[in-house]
Amino acid sequence: GNVKWGVQKRMKDGTYIPAYLPYGYESINRRIQINEGQADVVQKIFSDFLVGRSTEQIAANLRVNNIPCKNGRAQWDSSSVRYILRNEKYTGNSKWQKFYTPNEFPFRCKSNHGEASSYWAENTHPVIVSENEYRLAQELMERKSQKIAKRHDKPYPLRQKIYCGSCNSVFRRK
Repeated sequence: GNVKWGVQKRMKDGTYIPAYLPYGYESINRRIQINEGQADVVQKIFSDFLVGRSTEQIAANLRVNNIPCKNGRAQWDSSSVRYILRNEKYTGNSKWQKFYTPNEFPFRCKSNHGEASSYWAENTHPVIVSENEYRLAQELMERKSQKIAKRHDKPYPLRQKIYCGSCNSVFRRK
């Protein structure tokens, strides 16, 4: 409890340094610094997206150019590009506790929809992408997601009715 309280206090004060930093940043002497090579990739991802390329096209371009991911082993895919585009940390600001672990069993990490306090701190580290570029990317992603969501509104008789026998996930129509 004391450790959790200390972490939350540092989040509230804006002095919290997370153990895992996003692509483009690294920790040097307990300070968040820009990794120049990765920061160029992040800026390219944002600029490519804003000129109209899809996340799949951006990921394919990164794979073709042999640009390594954060861990160096995994390949770029559209979800990792979307994660970068949605991450507010590239603007120099931080929102902490987007996810939380409940105090009751099962202790599984959950998305925070107001169940736990979340903390917003400005100017916690160097900026890679301007707030204007970030805002434009969020608006473009929202417009694109609304176009995609409209296609899936058509009802069909087997929606949410067929489940996998081994993993219990819902089958999707393709």
